[in-house]
Amino acid sequence: MAGRILRTLAGLGVVLTFAASSAHALSCVPSGITDSYLHAAASDAEFNVLKGRLTFNQRKLDRRLETIVRSNSGGTVEITAQLQGAALGAVGFTIRANVQATLHLTCLGPWCPRATTDRDVILFAEKVDGGLRVRLDACSGDLHALTPESEQDVLTCHQGGVCIPRAEQVFR
Repeated sequence: MAGRILRTLAGLGVVLTFAASSAHALSCVPSGITDSYLHAAASDAEFNVLKGRLTFNQRKLDRRLETIVRSNSGGTVEITAQLQGAALGAVGFTIRANVQATLHLTCLGPWCPRATTDRDVILFAEKVDGGLRVRLDACSGDLHALTPESEQDVLTCHQGGVCIPRAEQVFR
């Protein structure tokens, strides 16, 4: 499982926090950092797991998302971000990283993920077309706030410990 995530550490990515932009009727299955880990580990794609400070042009992102929200039609926004921190290695976040990644935010109708610049995050960046991409949608995504708990969850999964999807944690 961990091998697929560590296949390539050449390119590294970014992370975001997100929330639905409207309180109306979008219903989502709970998703969290263990879901991102399990998805990356099971995927045929290559992922880099990174933690650190994520920065990007907040004004530009907010303008693009607002246009989609006003149109109520859904859509995708991509923005380049920089992450300075560390990549996940065999025993933890031990590999220095200063990488660029594309944040790929998908809105479902008027519901869009949100990201905030200049925050500490853990992200799961997929290697695509010679770069890194971090996916987010209105319900889930591969960008998570860096907390002692989120970091420990990733390390527990990575070291072969119990790695429980968020929905199972919520509905127990």
